[in-house]
Amino acid sequence: MRSAAAVLGAALGWLVGRLLAVRRAHVVDSMRRAGLADVERTANAMYASLGRGLFELIGLAFRRRRAHIGRVALDRAVLARVEELAGNGAVIATAHTGNWDLLACAAAERLP
Repeated sequence: MRSAAAVLGAALGWLVGRLLAVRRAHVVDSMRRAGLADVERTANAMYASLGRGLFELIGLAFRRRRAHIGRVALDRAVLARVEELAGNGAVIATAHTGNWDLLACAAAERLP
């Protein structure tokens, strides 16, 4: 079952990416130059992902404080190492996909 953020995000992605075509030509051209095979489908997925991320952020404002923790997977070994270095700070590197803000909120809830 898809989340409300996924459904609303897909709708917003379609509106912005297809109907209004906000930067669509640039996105498709860049993807073609990068050698992607199915640029239209990939561009549609990118716009849907951006829309989902927006609705996830909006949802954070209306959720109970820790409700989002279970939705974000953080490696236990990484968390243990960060706690080991407590007081020195940490940088968590991730792939350039998904909702970084949601990750940051989950990490802030789980780490000192």
